[in-house]
Parts: sequence; C-alpha cells; structure tokens
Amino acid sequence: MKKEQYQIVGMHCASCKKLIETFVGEIDGVESVHVNYASEKMSIEYDEGKVTIAMIKKAVSKGGDYTLVSDQEEEKQDDSKDTVKKKEYRKAKKRMLIVGLASLPFIFLMIYMVASIFGVVKMVHAPFGFIELESFNYKINAFFLAQWILATPILFVGGKQFFVSAYNALKARSANMDKLIALGTGVAWLFSSVVTFFPKVFNEIEVDVFFEAAVFIVFFILLGRWWEARAKGQANDAIASLLKLQAKEAQVIRDGEEITIPIEDVVVGDSIIVRPGEKIPVDGVIVDGASTIDESMITGESIPVEKKKKDVVIGATINKTSTFTFKAEKVGKETMLAQIVKMVEEAQGSTAPIQKLADKVSSVFVPVVVFVSVLALIFW
Repeated sequence: MKKEQYQIVGMHCASCKKLIETFVGEIDGVESVHVNYASEKMSIEYDEGKVTIAMIKKAVSKGGDYTLVSDQEEEKQDDSKDTVKKKEYRKAKKRMLIVGLASLPFIFLMIYMVASIFGVVKMVHAPFGFIELESFNYKINAFFLAQWILATPILFVGGKQFFVSAYNALKARSANMDKLIALGTGVAWLFSSVVTFFPKVFNEIEVDVFFEAAVFIVFFILLGRWWEARAKGQANDAIASLLKLQAKEAQVIRDGEEITIPIEDVVVGDSIIVRPGEKIPVDGVIVDGASTIDESMITGESIPVEKKKKDVVIGATINKTSTFTFKAEKVGKETMLAQIVKMVEEAQGSTAPIQKLADKVSSVFVPVVVFVSVLALIFW
C-alpha cells in the first residue's frame, strides 16, 4: 500500500471535503482517504497496482470544480512562481468583481424600492412600459425583461459552480449548502421568468419579480468565498515563510573531511560546523567551541544568547560571533522548526467544538429547509 498527500484546489466548504472523500473512497484499491479542508490537502492510502494518479484526479474532479495537484505539477508551478492556488485565487477574485459590477444596476433598483417604501418616490410597476405583440395579444413588461437579461448570465455563468456542486452532491446523495443556494436562486429566477414571459398565469394579480435576490445571493457568497480564500492563502503563506527560515545546506565532518551537503542528507550523529553569520541547520548539542546565537525566531528575544559546550542549539537560528561544532540530534521532521510548522498546520485544520455542532446541524439543515419549502408550496 502506498501513502501519499496531495494538494486540492477549489474547496470552499466542509461539504467539499465530504464529497471528495466520498468519490475518491469509491475507487477500488483505495484503503483510506482523509481531506483537510483548512490546509486543502488530501491524505490517501491506496494499492499502486490498482489505482493510478489519473484515477484519483478524475474522482476528485467528479465532486465539483476541484483540482488535484501532484508533486511534479507543484514543482513545475513553483519554478514558474505561479502556483495553481494563486491561479484559483485570481480566478475567484475576477469572478467576484465581474459579478459585482454586473450587479450594480440591481443596487440602484434596491435603493429605488427602499425610497418608494418611505414615500420618497412613487413605485411604478412598469417604468419602461410594455413590449406588445398585438396580433398575439401578448405583452412583456420591459422593466422585467431588462432584469432577466442582466440576471440570467450572472446566475448561470457567475454562479455556475453552485449548480455544479449541487448536482454532484445530489449524485453522491449528500446535502451541502450549495444545494440551498442553487435551489433558492434557481427558484427565484424561475418564478421571476414566469412572471416576465407568462404574466397571464397570474390573471389580474400584480406580481413582482425577484431577480435582484438571486443576483445578490450569488454576489455575496462569491465575495465571502474570495475573502475566505484570501485568509487561507495568508495562513498558508505564513507556514511557507516558516519553512524558508531553514538553512538549505550544512557543513558536515565525515571521514575527517569537511563537506557541504543538502540539509535533507544530514543524519543524527553528524558533526556540523557553523561559522559566524550562518544558520544552524538542525537541532543539536555543541561539542566544540562557543558563540552567541540569535534565537529571536523561536523566543522573540532580540538579544543574542551565549552558547558553550554541551548547550543545545536550535535549527534555523543564526550564529553571530564565533565558529563552533555541534552534534546533530534532531533532523528532518523532528526539529523544533518542523514541529512548529506541524502544530500550526494542525491548529489550522482542527475542528472547534462549536464547529462540530455546526457540522451536525448542517447535515440535517438542508433536508429540513427543503421539506419546509415543499410544505409551504403545497399549503400556499
């Protein structure tokens, strides 16, 4: 069995995590799969003989607008300094801005409606008049038609992801918030379209349209998800900045000679030389020499600390004054810096008690809302 961890781009709620786990878990040969929504990473254990990376990618994309990034792709993206996550962030920002600009006419409409409530202006049902086809005895409210023309692309192009996610959740027999968004905005658009194109259905009753409600729901949710993506990106950047504090190479004494090796090749027991101005590669104990070390990245203390033989030194801190030799005791994931990064990631991905309660509520919230809506329709 092979254990791997992959980056997932495009998740926007806890339901996304469940959808991905459901579809990937259905692959024959997958032993276990766990998705961390906060860090956007998927841990998977699978049989290499039965499962390929292409199969996993396909299963991930079945859940919605999600992308799995393999290690090779991450390296290529890092080399070009344009990661998939940054592309997704820019895409979300662009979509939100376009929908926001397209929603401006509806903002003026809302201001007009509020002003009419307070008697500042008089509410006119058809301010642009009607488009009439006398031979067919058919007429359309031009004001409603203008709203339909503006709202339709906003809903089905700008808000496409909600309908795709809702459909995938339906296939997976799962309830997510996108179902409510798609249902609410879709019904508002459908009802308003009937009012616009088939006004005789309501006889002589004067009925209004609700295009602005569908438009604003789409815009505000896109805005919220963009803010969320921005916050998550900043948190991930903080973790990446921590990792950058680590030294890249180490001067190790092996077979009586000093050689320079990548930090990944350092093993416990290696004797490492650190000169003034250099970063300490890993955690260890001084065996020869003494110096002062800047440990501000760990302790926050700006004044360098004096270190002598048998004192502990911490990886990624900076040697200030003298050359010394120390013995490596903790390397790789065992160093203090690696442990700090691990704790930050765990805190980022942990679930607070109130969030667990919210998850339980949301699992029944969607079916209950749909049930109440159906009852309201029947009794209405």
